[in-house]
Amino acid sequence: DRLPATTIRGSVSPHEPQPLLGLRERIRDALVAAGLHEVITYSLTTQEVLERVLPVEALEHAPPLRLANTLSAERKVLRPTLRHSLLETVADNLHSGLSEVAIFEAARIYSPVVACKEDSPLPDEREQVAGALTGEPADRWGGSAGRGLDFFDAKGVLEAVLNEIGIVCVYEPAEEHALLPGRTARLVVGGTVVG
Repeated sequence: DRLPATTIRGSVSPHEPQPLLGLRERIRDALVAAGLHEVITYSLTTQEVLERVLPVEALEHAPPLRLANTLSAERKVLRPTLRHSLLETVADNLHSGLSEVAIFEAARIYSPVVACKEDSPLPDEREQVAGALTGEPADRWGGSAGRGLDFFDAKGVLEAVLNEIGIVCVYEPAEEHALLPGRTARLVVGGTVVG
């Protein structure tokens, strides 16, 4: 009751543009417009789960960052990829009876790096977007389309997103750990592999 009434002093800080946040939102909007649903998964997982989607050699070369005081045995390390969480979400949805799953996640992944000043491991946080399509799509009346989702469905979604942000990519055959040989593509933009 004894505090004097005063007006707020100072100035409002100027707006700082955040182009990465704007790009992330444009990509999210384009993926939703293409018919995908956004999922949000845990940033923590286990070494065993990561070994199913990443080569063991890669995990030994750059081991994921481990928490010192975990709350759960299923959440021990920071994720270096979004792949495992999307595949777990797809499996859970298919197991619960869905005939079509079309999902994406736009989130951060964490890679170990060494800080120059303190010489202690700190995560390198990078934004990443990943998606998954599987199952049998519905036709325009909600019935079965009579075919499964395939590479060309995924390519159409990806091209719609890249078109929205003004990027042209080239698809090249590739082999990737935990993916089927002959059914995997690498995405190249301007000579740089981006996916």
